[in-house]
Amino acid sequence: MGINKVIYMKKKSLHLSDAVFIIAFSTIFLGALFSVGLYLIFRFKIIILVLLLFLFVLTGGVIILLGKIIIEKPIREFEKSMRSLSLSVRPVATLSRLNEIRNINRAIRKLWLQSHQMTSCLFSTIELYSVGFFYYLKEDDKVYCTQKFFDICAFKGKEGYLDYRKFHPMYQKITNLYYDDKYRAYLLEDFRWIQILTHQYRGFCMGIIYDITDQVNQIKKIEKERDIDPLTGLYNRYAFNRLAENIISDCSIKALALIMWDIDKLKYINDTYGHDVGDRYLCKFGEVIKSLEQYGGLVARRSGDEFLALVYGNEQSQIQPIIDEVNRQISEGSILIGDCVIEKLRASFGVAWYPENGTVLADLINYADFALYENKYYLFVKPRQDSINASIVNYSKEFNYIIANKLVTFSYQPIIDAKTAKILGHETFMRIYSDIIRTPEQLITVAKAQSKLHVVEEMTLEKCIAAIREYQNILSTPVFIHSLPNIILPDLSMKKIFVNLNNIKIVFEIIDYYYADKEIFKNKLEKLKCFQIEVCLDDFTIDNINEDIISFVNYIKLDMSLVRSIDVNRENQEKLRRILDYARNREIKVIAKGIESYQEMQYLMDIGVDYLQGYYIAMPLSRPNQISKDVIDKHQAIANQKNKKGRIIPISSS
Repeated sequence: MGINKVIYMKKKSLHLSDAVFIIAFSTIFLGALFSVGLYLIFRFKIIILVLLLFLFVLTGGVIILLGKIIIEKPIREFEKSMRSLSLSVRPVATLSRLNEIRNINRAIRKLWLQSHQMTSCLFSTIELYSVGFFYYLKEDDKVYCTQKFFDICAFKGKEGYLDYRKFHPMYQKITNLYYDDKYRAYLLEDFRWIQILTHQYRGFCMGIIYDITDQVNQIKKIEKERDIDPLTGLYNRYAFNRLAENIISDCSIKALALIMWDIDKLKYINDTYGHDVGDRYLCKFGEVIKSLEQYGGLVARRSGDEFLALVYGNEQSQIQPIIDEVNRQISEGSILIGDCVIEKLRASFGVAWYPENGTVLADLINYADFALYENKYYLFVKPRQDSINASIVNYSKEFNYIIANKLVTFSYQPIIDAKTAKILGHETFMRIYSDIIRTPEQLITVAKAQSKLHVVEEMTLEKCIAAIREYQNILSTPVFIHSLPNIILPDLSMKKIFVNLNNIKIVFEIIDYYYADKEIFKNKLEKLKCFQIEVCLDDFTIDNINEDIISFVNYIKLDMSLVRSIDVNRENQEKLRRILDYARNREIKVIAKGIESYQEMQYLMDIGVDYLQGYYIAMPLSRPNQISKDVIDKHQAIANQKNKKGRIIPISSS
């Protein structure tokens, strides 16, 4: 099967003057042949032949002259007008008498008009979407710009064509501005962001300009919500970790300090003055340590009352004075509460140095955490670098030893009914067999540093449930077991722990929940509900309580600072009334813990608290015990006095 090949040959163009000359020459040549033919046939005189030849030569000259005047000149003028034709200049009507040239001119004008209408329609459509547009034809040396181009770039001008010499400085002014690779946009002087997309093909170039300020601001808003703590305006722990790892990975870093602070009295501030004042206290502290940013430091709020900072330089001797100055400002800082109450800023801190104490962020944070713990609890007479290094190893080993051997036991403190003095149940308190980690708070701190809070939670439940089974014949239920808000054990572990409880009722007493992740906390409460485990919120205050959370709660415990001297403290009395109203509206039982006097118990019974707990009623003991007869008699005396006199709750004037 053959393949037909079509070969296209480029034909050489022919000028119009050459064509006229060929026609004239052909006329002369044919006329000469005709004259010579006649001469040979008729044998007329030679003079006649000469005249005929002259006549044909004259005819050729006339043809050339008329061709140049009538045909070549109009066509050349038409060619010249076509060469100067562009989208920026509308073609004019030709003055040629030749009908063909007029028809061609008319078709070209119609085509230009259609092209211009389509272009205008396209530009109008583009402008509807607030987009600027320009295009450049190298042959014309002009640039067409839409009105939006001038508006977006804040240039003076109107839609139309510009000389390239005028357009180029304008374009360079934009492209010389600050360019952000992240947004792929230029930042104008009026703080607007514009994006330029261009496309070039041979002698043609076009560009589109967007004003993406709203999109950039939206991205920044999302990033701020993701990275910034909304209360203090500092970075959150996730943003800090990301940025700190980038700094530490910089090979040029010679010395670096990671500082951790823990506010010493935030709980006292919240309980005494309310969470609004506590938030002010946190903001003030954040404002003080934010001064590290002027030295190129990185500052963040790690959690509720913990803050982190990272400062780097050439030598430790340059960084240490900066840290000392910030700590001095903290010690001198304070907030004013009301008209006359001043609360000083108080915080413990720990410092880890790079590379001496670690070369990765996790190691530096762990070291600073232990250094803070040394300073906070004075585990050594004078905290030193070598003692901190030793304590890190000791704490880790001791923690693992305690967990492996489950070296914990529990004491039990009864909770009594405020109306009948009958025991409602018992609260369990962990006791640790260790000379290094002595308290549950220390155990939780070490577990937190090693990311093993879930291990502590599981061990606490296992040991506590085992102890409950041992004393189930003498132990009143429900039994209140302390639990962390952000730790959710797997279903398999929960089923294993709570199997065969023989109708022993369990209440999870949630501690340290104010700064817990709300979503995780809610998921935990939903799981507890599935296991028919009731919930008690420890150290309860009305502020910052989510209604989605409170719907799972069966009991709330008053903070001991609220109960202390409640019989004479008018401010605490008002707080208690609000809490009782809040709880009654939601059918939640109120437990007053930390009762240490007859007067406190009397006031709490009179005002209508549901349950009572404290050293005045019974001490925590290693074996569950009954209420003493003396306490029952005092309770009965208060109840009798209230019934006889229809007691009115006293409100102290102090």
